[in-house]
Amino acid sequence: MKNQQTQHIVINAVLFQCCWFLAIFSEWYWAVMPLLLMILHNYLISPRKLNELKTVAVIAFSGITIDTLFKVSGIHSFGDVLLLTERSVPIWLCVLWVGFALTVNHSLNWLVKKTPLFIVGCAIAGPMSYSAGRANGVIDFSNQSLALISIEWIAIALITIYLVRPQALNKFMVRRAVL
Repeated sequence: MKNQQTQHIVINAVLFQCCWFLAIFSEWYWAVMPLLLMILHNYLISPRKLNELKTVAVIAFSGITIDTLFKVSGIHSFGDVLLLTERSVPIWLCVLWVGFALTVNHSLNWLVKKTPLFIVGCAIAGPMSYSAGRANGVIDFSNQSLALISIEWIAIALITIYLVRPQALNKFMVRRAVL
């Protein structure tokens, strides 16, 4: 059983990394294939399918919404890429948000359980991911915007913890309020 659980975690992580690399370094439609495999795999192994769907929908919607607000306000800009509407973010970024959301109950679950570490990890890894996209020319933003991207990812971390482990977020917030 433990071996099978480890196998599912590895599959989830590898599929997300494939999704990420294909979205950033290729055309968006190549990233959809590992995303669809992630969805199918998670559907087959997840015991709480409705809860998983809610978690994925809220996290992906939150990330896409914040990035759309950043785009509309001029914080982010994107090159010549396919957009659903003139004001929307590119499809590749939507694919990545759904992919990330599909990891929180699986390959990232161990980190989500470590609330402070997950928040710090998101605050650092989120901007690093966007910086990799900028280095590849798929997104552009100023260095000053990295702080806003970090805040975005802290918000996503808090939303994730609230959805996946609400009692942990309450403990974390109470401890910070006491300090």
